[in-house]
Amino acid sequence: MKHYGAKGLVWIGVTAAPDAAGHYAAESIRSQAAKFFTPDELSTIVSASGAQVGDLILIVADKASVVAQTLSNLRLEIGKRANLIDPNLLAYCWVIDFPLLEYNDEEKRWQAVHHPFTSARDEDWAQLESKPGEVLAKAYDVVLNGWEIGGGSIRIHRSDLQDRLFAMLGLTKKRRRRSLGTCSKPSNMARRRMAALPWGLTDWWRSLPKPRAFAT
Repeated sequence: MKHYGAKGLVWIGVTAAPDAAGHYAAESIRSQAAKFFTPDELSTIVSASGAQVGDLILIVADKASVVAQTLSNLRLEIGKRANLIDPNLLAYCWVIDFPLLEYNDEEKRWQAVHHPFTSARDEDWAQLESKPGEVLAKAYDVVLNGWEIGGGSIRIHRSDLQDRLFAMLGLTKKRRRRSLGTCSKPSNMARRRMAALPWGLTDWWRSLPKPRAFAT
């Protein structure tokens, strides 16, 4: 788990059902962190998770990006070891509602999750300066069997909105010219909405079920 930035993993095993009042006896819950919680606190965690007898709860506490990355990879690893993944299944899905910005702790500034020309959702522009971490992007990925095989976004087509986003990113006009060249000029922005969806053929091939060897 440390490989993904997590500082630790808390596990809680449910070995018996709660009493009529919904409380778990001390022997009904096993955890390496039991000494740090009261029985009522552990009961609350189990109840909130919806875990049943025989279930295992795994908890990571950190910033959202670390928690998501850690638990996602942990879920996949458990699925592989327990043979829960159907190798013949083609499971497609769209992933939307990505955050527009993420905070860089080292540089102490906001940065674009996708790229600095990705548009925020129309209803989120009003809170760009006040709640930048809650602004969602017009971005999308298409995923096959857990692999991103394509992704893109709707571009900003208004210079006033683009200037606001550049300001949030700390991109001065001088820095824009140096980093982005003519792309940052309003006259060079698309007057019509533009979207893109690049495909990754390597990832698409990697995500397909592996052919079985034929006996000869």
